[in-house]
Amino acid sequence: MSDETLRILKLLEAGRITSQEAEALLAAIKEPAVSPADEDDDHRHHDFDPVRMVARVMDEVNPGQMAAEAVERARERMERHHRLHIRASKLPKLPRMPDIPRIMECCFGSHQAEEEQVITVPAEGIRTLALSQPRSQIKVSGSDTDQIVIKADVQVWGDDEEEAQERLKSLKVATENESGTLRIKLEGPPWTKKRRARVDFDIEAPKHLFLELGTASGEIEVSSIQGGAKLNSASGEISLEGCSGKFEVSTASGDIGIIDCDGLSARVQTASGDIEAKGCSGDLTLQSVSGDLSLDLSSAELQISTISGDLELAVETLRGLSASTTSGDISIEIRTPPEGDIRLASVSGDVELEIPDGSDISLEAATASGDIDCGLALEDRSQTSRRLTGKLGNGRLSVSIKTTSGDIDISS
Repeated sequence: MSDETLRILKLLEAGRITSQEAEALLAAIKEPAVSPADEDDDHRHHDFDPVRMVARVMDEVNPGQMAAEAVERARERMERHHRLHIRASKLPKLPRMPDIPRIMECCFGSHQAEEEQVITVPAEGIRTLALSQPRSQIKVSGSDTDQIVIKADVQVWGDDEEEAQERLKSLKVATENESGTLRIKLEGPPWTKKRRARVDFDIEAPKHLFLELGTASGEIEVSSIQGGAKLNSASGEISLEGCSGKFEVSTASGDIGIIDCDGLSARVQTASGDIEAKGCSGDLTLQSVSGDLSLDLSSAELQISTISGDLELAVETLRGLSASTTSGDISIEIRTPPEGDIRLASVSGDVELEIPDGSDISLEAATASGDIDCGLALEDRSQTSRRLTGKLGNGRLSVSIKTTSGDIDISS
């Protein structure tokens, strides 16, 4: 039994994680063991599918569903306390979910051989670029080009230098066009996928292409792509810069960074990785279990859910926001009057909202046992110890803030 497996089982025994979370963590670190005797056994060879791996983790540890269920329980509890007029004690902050152990990286062998292979493919007729390798670092840059240039840094390991060099000769990077999808493949004996080889990719491609990229422990870096992408990694980081279009991004424990992406339509999911976005605009759906979210956006419509991760959001133009947490804190700064409704919900996390003068909102804030502090000059103001209502301007937009034991602080 590995140290990582033992640690997860101890966390389960201590009650710090649920059985579902433990199952997801064990699935994330599980990878077939390899011994030298396995190398020539074709029947024991397993292909790697990072999309399936990350999807399995996110299905088991579903942050959106978990947050929704927790908030619904909080709503029922708040209504019950409101009816009974009982002051509830503040709930403790839930512990951060333990990081999913990083997938084991390369490689077996005491001697290494390395070479660069370059492939150039005409881009005519290509709509999608697909690449899935367990230990690869993948970098894709979009540009106004009519060809796809693939630079592959091929590394192999052997028990001695001669074996490493011989293995290097038998390993080739190749491409295959499947009805408009260009698939990048590794061709060689079965040992190539058994921790005896690693290939890192640096690719230049037309910016209109759609990408399908997957890895386990390698990082994925995408820049200046406008055709959208589906990106998956277990423990590697994923970063986007200068991109637009429709993106789906998933990790188990890898961090996710999104920089200077305008016109983005993105669904981003992670279990214990952090999510950071800066200088972006678009429609974003963000889900996390214990990872924190740090967002500084120019214009956005947002749907955000997290369990114990904190949310910090600063936005110039907010076209709509729905955010929920269980024990994570929420801090929102809106720099210009919002253009859409706002819904914030937390169980035991605190909520801070800074909204500018000149906004047209109808405010409702409610808590079961937390405190409410509001510095806004509200019209039609009505406040008790547990509920506040009022409006600014014509009140055309709805702002709803609800917690169970978290405090609520509203200012301009």
